[in-house]
Amino acid sequence: VDFPAMHGGREVFLCWEMGEDDIKHWHDIDSGYAGREEL
Repeated sequence: VDFPAMHGGREVFLCWEMGEDDIKHWHDIDSGYAGREEL
């Protein structure tokens, strides 16, 4: 599940998936799930 947010002055998505306790990842709008990076 993606949530729009600002990170480092740019618009990104915070990314959470079932089984994760917290939102711990983000990705650029264009990169999608494959571009997930740890916060």
